[in-house]
Amino acid sequence: MINLVLDYGHGGSKPGAVHGAAVEKELNLLTGEEVYGYMHNLYGQSQDFRVFLTRDGDYDISLRSRAGLINEAHHVYPVSLALSVHYNAAGNLKAQGFEVFYAEGSTRGESAAKAITESVEQSGIIKLRGRGYKTTAQLGRRLAFIHNTAPPAVLVEVGFITNPEDRAKALSANFRQDIGKAIAVGIGNYVGF
Repeated sequence: MINLVLDYGHGGSKPGAVHGAAVEKELNLLTGEEVYGYMHNLYGQSQDFRVFLTRDGDYDISLRSRAGLINEAHHVYPVSLALSVHYNAAGNLKAQGFEVFYAEGSTRGESAAKAITESVEQSGIIKLRGRGYKTTAQLGRRLAFIHNTAPPAVLVEVGFITNPEDRAKALSANFRQDIGKAIAVGIGNYVGF
């Protein structure tokens, strides 16, 4: 049985990054729903596949609660991967690109990050930031979603809503569908579908 957890970052009173018409919590939910939908379209026919969500709407859920839900699911149904969907922001409006973060020393986290990055790169729908994946140590800070969960965990930053090119993509339903499929294919490659 392959069990996955999808997390749509922020929500409720925590909007995340906001720039113009782009509100991160909304984009996280819309993009995450595309990942979820494609996971079921691509792999849902398998009875050995299950996806859990930490939230399915626009409401508050603390990082501690998210980690608790993931760890509880992992205790009952061993989780192959927990993935959190986010969009990035920066003071430098030229900063752009897709990247995935994982915990240093997590070989499964690294494998998942590489598989997702490779799928997104092959899709050609958005530039990668650097090589497309890095450890939280390389980022220079710990990420609660990654470091407070028991199963392998990655955090995807789809693009920078502060960058005009990335923001235009983020606000496009077609882009969110395409990136959702690319992420889902990468997850499938990681788990061996």
